[in-house]
Amino acid sequence: AAAAAAAAAAWAMSSQQGASPAQQVAAWARTVPLATLCCLGLCAAAFALQLLSGWDAFGRVCASPALLVRQPWRALAAAFVHAGLLHVAFNCFSFAAVGAALERRLGTLRFSASLL
Repeated sequence: AAAAAAAAAAWAMSSQQGASPAQQVAAWARTVPLATLCCLGLCAAAFALQLLSGWDAFGRVCASPALLVRQPWRALAAAFVHAGLLHVAFNCFSFAAVGAALERRLGTLRFSASLL
């Protein structure tokens, strides 16, 4: 808890001292626990791959609950497939806040296990 408070204070100071946006993001990233940061990175990478490939399978991956019986991997894939930029942005913003707090409370291993 003390390390998180110190990191948050450092991030707040960097935003007040005229740091560039890149420096502010780097300072913020240092305050986010590892598993939360990895999940955010996976979401961003999956969305980037979706955009680059032109693959729009949100409906095929997420909106087919009957397929979960035959293809259970879809339940995990649905967490990383998003319908648009606002969808992924709001999900990541929410996950960053809630996930970071929950990971600090549960610990990285228990938090990671709860995600699966």
